[in-house]
Amino acid sequence: MSDEREAFPLLFRVDEADIEPYGNRDLWPSSGPNRPSNGEKFIIAMSYGFKMNVRMELKKPDPSFQVRGEYFKDDEKALLYSVAVSSEVNLDVVLDGKRVAEIAEAYAHGGLTLLAQKLAEAPRGTLWDDLEAEILELAPVTSDIEEPPTADRGTF
Repeated sequence: MSDEREAFPLLFRVDEADIEPYGNRDLWPSSGPNRPSNGEKFIIAMSYGFKMNVRMELKKPDPSFQVRGEYFKDDEKALLYSVAVSSEVNLDVVLDGKRVAEIAEAYAHGGLTLLAQKLAEAPRGTLWDDLEAEILELAPVTSDIEEPPTADRGTF
């Protein structure tokens, strides 16, 4: 198998129509510790597009705005690969970095388009509350989760 740097895409393209939503201060927290990077915004948009099954091919990639693949953390890379494998229903897609990027870009474009539409329709300041409610519907939090047993190591 080839080196990960060859297989993993170095750049992820963004559609020209998505430039404004990426910088929209009403869509993303604009300051403080919760301010997402462009890479995190890309992952959020891709995940939302995948969840909603909205995959839109880029019409006009903007060469001045790209997300650098080298800054993705390992868990984000795993998510990118998982989306590609699930989308293609074929493990071999992970060997084709260009295809992984195309799939991720299409879902990110679809997800960001949906998020921008939701922002336009939602009362100001409620978008993330609405998204949190959607997530909790998918994976309800329960309090009856058992704690794993711990080994009694005795005292020293």
